[in-house]
Amino acid sequence: MSCEIIEVSYVGNASGYPCGKDAVGECSDCGNRVCNEHADKCDHCNELFCLTCLGFHERSYAKKPVRSDDPQKRSKKPAS
Repeated sequence: MSCEIIEVSYVGNASGYPCGKDAVGECSDCGNRVCNEHADKCDHCNELFCLTCLGFHERSYAKKPVRSDDPQKRSKKPAS
């Protein structure tokens, strides 16, 4: 089976052409077959993704802001 990623030579090339290299696996998100050139594993979960899906997937591991529920660290509003 071959890689299902469509390559384009420039932005205006809407149709593009299929990669055609031998697939090494399937993207864990979109399900497209991918070759070594168009795939990578996530450093966190070790699953295989196409490069586009990997970018979106890695955002889910982005550090979220820490929220403190400690009452002493909350700002006090002056009494009205």
